[in-house]
Amino acid sequence: MATTVPSRTLSPPKFPRAISRPLSPSNFRSSLFSSIYTWSPWKPAGSDALGLEFTPMLWGTKQIADFKRLVKAGYARTALGFNEPDHSGQASLDPGYAAQVWRDNMEPLKNIGYRLISPAVTSAPAGKTWLKNFINACSGCHVDAIAVHWYGTDPQAFISYVQDFHNTFGKNIWVTEFACQNFSGGSQCDQNQVNNFMNTVTAWMDSTGYVERYFAFGIMHDMVGVNPLNQLMASNGQPTALGWNYLT
Repeated sequence: MATTVPSRTLSPPKFPRAISRPLSPSNFRSSLFSSIYTWSPWKPAGSDALGLEFTPMLWGTKQIADFKRLVKAGYARTALGFNEPDHSGQASLDPGYAAQVWRDNMEPLKNIGYRLISPAVTSAPAGKTWLKNFINACSGCHVDAIAVHWYGTDPQAFISYVQDFHNTFGKNIWVTEFACQNFSGGSQCDQNQVNNFMNTVTAWMDSTGYVERYFAFGIMHDMVGVNPLNQLMASNGQPTALGWNYLT
């Protein structure tokens, strides 16, 4: 999935909420937000002036040249790994090959002070297996926190999923995509369910010390197949009612 995402972080001080690629980051600035990413190495214009910490991503192999050209000392402090490498429609990488790409393009950033966030796998069962295989193949590689994506309709299932990834990998968590979305053929959330899902999971993440950042899906016009009731940005570029709730 793709867009610009601001995040928030909690104590000390934690502003884990974040956003992903809004057309105008200034429309999504609030005291709760600390960071932004764009599913790419390209920094949105104006994000530095707004005090939003940009986190570049090496989405997949098609972005290697641009990533290496842009992501230097001083450009950012943290870098995100591959986007859904276990999904054939996204980065689509074998864990062993992904480990080599990581060694060649992510590991050198550690030597210039970057924190490195793991590839973000899908919430399908194969995602966790892929990440385990990647970490085994990338023995000695630096992974400072684990990125996760989650789509579903049950907020308690979301909480259990994030807890499981934290317990399995023993690292802090970045939730870099999440929404109240059924990809299993069942009924979609109505607006009340979307609102309840957002309120429940963000309150839990705000109170959970090992969740460093979270980025709701999505701050965009085209929701790329995700239930549009999750949309945080209206057609005029301003926040929707749900977007205002997320901002505050």
